[in-house]
Amino acid sequence: MTSQNSKRSAAYKAVDVHLNSSTKIIGIGSGSTVVFVIERILQRGGLKKIEGEKLSLLDVLSSLKKLGCPNPSLRMAKAKAGPILTDNGNFVIDANFGPLDGSKLFDNGSKNTPKDILNQIKLLTGVVE
Repeated sequence: MTSQNSKRSAAYKAVDVHLNSSTKIIGIGSGSTVVFVIERILQRGGLKKIEGEKLSLLDVLSSLKKLGCPNPSLRMAKAKAGPILTDNGNFVIDANFGPLDGSKLFDNGSKNTPKDILNQIKLLTGVVE
């Protein structure tokens, strides 16, 4: 079993054993196993908010989808298990919005131009400039 598989197995078991429908807050760290914890929680559904060191990740991913990014993703490291962290300990999210040609109009009046998308991203809670 690889290191990644071991971490996934441990994270899944922890979620399956310790989380139930009455769980409201989950304290998790920022290590490489956190990705598998979040993955398992999303597979199980039912929990609305995860409170941990990387509190805003799921909100940011959801907000990016609302801005027109069909599949925002956490950037994973290649030389170690887990996500890439910035020098400040934040996650890096890859977001491909496709052509930013101004053809889409958002509820707030902005369009899908590079400038408008950048301004909208900067306004998201949890995004660090």
